[in-house]
Amino acid sequence: VIAAANPLRTLTTDAAAVADLLAGIRGPIVLVGHSYGGAVITTAARGNAGVKALVYVAGLAPDEGENAPDLLGKYPGATLGAHVY
Repeated sequence: VIAAANPLRTLTTDAAAVADLLAGIRGPIVLVGHSYGGAVITTAARGNAGVKALVYVAGLAPDEGENAPDLLGKYPGATLGAHVY
């Protein structure tokens, strides 16, 4: 088990940090993301054939073309969306 450090800067930066970590792993990869981490693992997994599964724990699971701020905006009172870009 490897726990990726999430720098919590922007979705692009956070996903790139995880993707960089994944590039050094041989064998099948299962990514687990909680809350905002769901969007991070979705983005980080793109183009990596080693990623075999994504597990969302109360996480954002964006469809193609969706993004974290749009998903968070669907829930009145959510404040995270204003800080994720």
